[in-house]
Amino acid sequence: MTSRGVALLVEDQLVVEGCLPAELTGSLVHALPNPRAAHPLAGPLVHSGVRLRDGVARWYRAPAPLCGRPPFGPIPALAPALWMCPSGGPDITVARPARDARTGCWHTVVTYPDLGCAEHLTAEPDGTVVRTVPFALADPAPFISAVELTERYLVMIHPPVAYHRAAALLKTRLPYMAQPGRGTRVGLLPRCGTREPFWLPAGLPILALGHRRVDVGAGWQAGRPVPVGEWLLVFGHDPVARRGALFVFQIADLAHPCAVVQLPVSVGVSDRAAWLPE
Repeated sequence: MTSRGVALLVEDQLVVEGCLPAELTGSLVHALPNPRAAHPLAGPLVHSGVRLRDGVARWYRAPAPLCGRPPFGPIPALAPALWMCPSGGPDITVARPARDARTGCWHTVVTYPDLGCAEHLTAEPDGTVVRTVPFALADPAPFISAVELTERYLVMIHPPVAYHRAAALLKTRLPYMAQPGRGTRVGLLPRCGTREPFWLPAGLPILALGHRRVDVGAGWQAGRPVPVGEWLLVFGHDPVARRGALFVFQIADLAHPCAVVQLPVSVGVSDRAAWLPE
């Protein structure tokens, strides 16, 4: 049982190359596509990870969904990017949330593309939504994939895709389509005062506070790095050899990992990962 009250089924001890820091006590979890979902981005997702304690690594899986209620669930960092409503109701998309280091609260943007509007959501550390601020969207509705925080703004990342109503009706594919010739845009939504965002032109430098990528070696794909104290943890996936690993770096030296935990199986990597301390 973690400090967040999430039950984990701990399984086999894993092979570790190098030396795991003894002070790392907790679990690194990532959310992966559910093979039964209508679309890989749709919830509920499959959760797995590695539990670290006393320099030992063990593989685990979650016996129950960790994001049972939209849009957050008990672990906001693992919230699905898309909730598709099979009964004909409106689909919603959830931007990858950002955590306010001062308050511990999570911030995200939930988009209702059929309604032409979105909401800036603020949630407690356990995922309980405590504040919603609606704002209008342009037509066609943008896909807001992630958010970041500054002191004054909620920064929204909008890749070059937009909502497509005909695709949404199929319920078997992502209801967004690429917009060729357009670059990624950034929207700035004031955290207080006006409720209307303003969008920076495509091609300007993008604020990427939480989009750091780590090189885990040739042939490997890296997931979202998660800082834990002086350490940086990241899952890796080798699509050719079909193997996976957890890489542990010291933030002061990202050239070489201090430890590599070999995973029993690998189904890819995710940009939705979280550290659950014990």
